[in-house]
Amino acid sequence: MTKAIFTPGSRKLVPPADMPQLAEMVKTADPQFWNGATGVSSMSWDGGGSSVYLYISLAPDESWHIRYQFADNSFVIAHDSKRKADETISLWIGGNENRIPSDQFVDSALALSIMQQFMRNGHPFEMADWRVPGA
Repeated sequence: MTKAIFTPGSRKLVPPADMPQLAEMVKTADPQFWNGATGVSSMSWDGGGSSVYLYISLAPDESWHIRYQFADNSFVIAHDSKRKADETISLWIGGNENRIPSDQFVDSALALSIMQQFMRNGHPFEMADWRVPGA
């Protein structure tokens, strides 16, 4: 079952079944909600004694960095091949500046689809381009 969205900065939780509220939160793209004090929000899915996670950060250009973490702690990142890998976007996560290749960010429509799929069944959205970092 999906737990609510957790954002360390605002501590606001979104009930798992509230897809319209989630859509509105993605549409309004409030960095104080999504990035909070640590620079990242998360969702968790608990099933069969193990958990998977979706980590979400909102970039200054309102694109989204999304990481899906499997129960074994390995992870993949959503990619957008139309963006340039040699350009970077700066995200402040945990108080540290991270320069992340711009192709590791997706637009709001794809970000919402990824989050909705995760909230329904805990699986990564199959239409996203998921890649292992550095591969």
